[in-house]
Formats: sequence, structure tokens, C-alpha cells
Amino acid sequence: MSFYPKAALSLVCLAAILLGCKQNYRKAPLPDPIENIRVADNARRQEVQLVEQMALYRDHYYQQLMRMRDFYDKQGNHLKTIWAEEEINHFLAGPRRTYIAAAEIAGPNLQAANSIPDADMVYEEAQAMKKAAQGELAGLGELDQLTVRKDMVYKAIDQFNMVIQTYPTSDKIDDAAFQIGDLYSRYIKDYATSLKYFERVWQWDPQTPWPVATAMARIYDHNLHDKVRAIELYEKVIETEAAFPDNVEYARKRIDRLSSELRD
Repeated sequence: MSFYPKAALSLVCLAAILLGCKQNYRKAPLPDPIENIRVADNARRQEVQLVEQMALYRDHYYQQLMRMRDFYDKQGNHLKTIWAEEEINHFLAGPRRTYIAAAEIAGPNLQAANSIPDADMVYEEAQAMKKAAQGELAGLGELDQLTVRKDMVYKAIDQFNMVIQTYPTSDKIDDAAFQIGDLYSRYIKDYATSLKYFERVWQWDPQTPWPVATAMARIYDHNLHDKVRAIELYEKVIETEAAFPDNVEYARKRIDRLSSELRD
């Protein structure tokens, strides 16, 4: 006899709950895409400011260490000269992460179009820095790691970035991006940043003469071990790098090997 009143009461409670949920749902504001964009832009600006400030402090720290080393050296204080030199070497050997790459800020829509003498000069200076960074054994494969100068590597990267940042319409921006990608890949082992610069080479000059596909394929193949993406890029090597027959031959061999591994 008491079942029906209880059931009715339960239905009333359920209806109230559902009505409340419906009302709360109606009251929930819809997301504002303009506000979301504004928040994202503010966060991006804050990130840029933080990274730029960090880079400035990092450079000041390095310069101060150099001054201390030179001071103690002139004073004849060999122990403190060694201390300063050790700290300098530790600073140069440690990681220097590229939290925001110049290529990322520049975006994909630049065009390597104009011959600008000043940009050419900055690029040549960067090339000289890269050569100095590589040492006497440059070009001898892994042996160049024995004499690499990390301080000159970073200076060369900064100089190449100057081409991109100061002369964004120069026909040297794709060249600079390739050189930076090569430096990050070969000496810093920062493959994410390296790939970002290599991508920009294609985007800024689709007809670039640089062997970008080979450079990217090797990273995905030997460093990131992404066989599928590596095969895709090796196929692009065959399509676009006829001027580099050794690259094409290597690409064919790696496609066969990686395809076999994927089937097994």
C-alpha cells in the first residue's frame, strides 16, 4: 500500500534533479573564442618576455665569467683562473634549450625572395663562425665532435638567426634555416628544434637546393626511430634530390630496410 506514495515521491525528486541540471546547463556560458585567443596571445607574449630575459641574463653570466677569468689571469692567480675556466667550460657544455626558436616566431609564410647585400654579409659571417665551431677536423664525420667549440656553435646560430630576424625577405633565410637545423642536429642534439628549422627551409623556399629531405629523414630514422615518417621522407629524397645521387641511393637502401623491418 505504501509503494505508490514512495514511488511518486521518488519521481518528484528525480524530476527536480533533472530540472535543476537542465537549468544549470542552460546557465553555463558558452566559451568565448575571442577571449580564448586573447588569453593565448597574452600567455605567448609573457613567454617571449621570459625567454628573452633569460637569454639576456645567461649572456651576462657568461660575459662576467670571461671577465673574471681574464682578471685572475692578469693577476697571476692561477688557482682562481682555473676555477673560472672550469665554470666557463661547465656553462658551455651544459644544455641551452631553445624555448622559442626564431623560426617558430617568424612563422611559415616568409618568402626567400630578395638579394640583400647586408643580409649576405651577415650570412657569410655566420658561415665563418660555423666553420670555426667545427674545428680543424670539420667534415670528417664523428671526428669533428672532438674539436667542436660549443661557444662558437651558439654564436653561429645567433648570427644565422639574425639573417632571419633582421632580413625576413632575404633570399638567404632558407639557407640560414638549413644551417641552424644542421647545427642543432649535429652538435646540440636538439632534434625538435632542428626539424622546425628544416621545415621552414621548405616553407620559405619550396625550390630550395638544400637536401632538406635527407637531413630530416636521417633524424627520424636514426635519432627518433620513427620508421614510417622516415620512409615518407626518404621517398621525398628520391623525388627531389636528384642532384645528390648518394642521398638517393642511401634513401633507396633505407626504404628497403625499414619496410622489411615493419613487415617483420
